[in-house]
Amino acid sequence: MLGEEVPKFSLVPNIKADFGAEIKMASVQTLKELAEQTGLKGAELREFIKEQQDLEREERNQQRENDRIQQDKEDKFRLAQMEREREKDQQQHEKDREFEIERIRWILN
Repeated sequence: MLGEEVPKFSLVPNIKADFGAEIKMASVQTLKELAEQTGLKGAELREFIKEQQDLEREERNQQRENDRIQQDKEDKFRLAQMEREREKDQQQHEKDREFEIERIRWILN
């Protein structure tokens, strides 16, 4: 998430956790430029880019899961709210019906 510190990688020396938000959702080109600034080349560069992309993918998946959970909670709340309204309407309808029956009985007596 934004504001979180980027983890340090033991496989990639000279990478500072200071990149922070700069690395978040960065393009391959941006990741390459950042890594090259720290002296990474070849396999280390590819590994760094792959790790960052994996982290971003995990973050997106976690965000989607969190969004899904939140949506499920909202859906359940709305469903419960609709059920309460339906029950309330049904009770009011029953009260109105009872009142009408009593009114008719009173009129007939």
